[in-house]
Amino acid sequence: MNGIQVAFIPSYCLKSDASRLTQMTQTSVFVAVHLYDDREVEHIIFSAAYEGAWERERDLKLRVFDMCNIPRERVHCIGPITSSYDEVEGIRGYISKL
Repeated sequence: MNGIQVAFIPSYCLKSDASRLTQMTQTSVFVAVHLYDDREVEHIIFSAAYEGAWERERDLKLRVFDMCNIPRERVHCIGPITSSYDEVEGIRGYISKL
């Protein structure tokens, strides 16, 4: 690895009505924002799960990053994922490009 610090946010999905992020997801997103603002990480990688729902999860997370002024080129989405193996492969793919 080249020394770039990355925060990873796993998919904790959406509320059952798909209207918003779960509390755990929301907390994870804001922790990553805090780490970025404190310059402890340079990039944020997050995953979004399941065909048919992943785009909504991605969009809600991106909305938070936009509201917090995190540059889009510093935020990377892995999706749709269906397992931890998908997440690991996606993370590996992004990290190798950073």
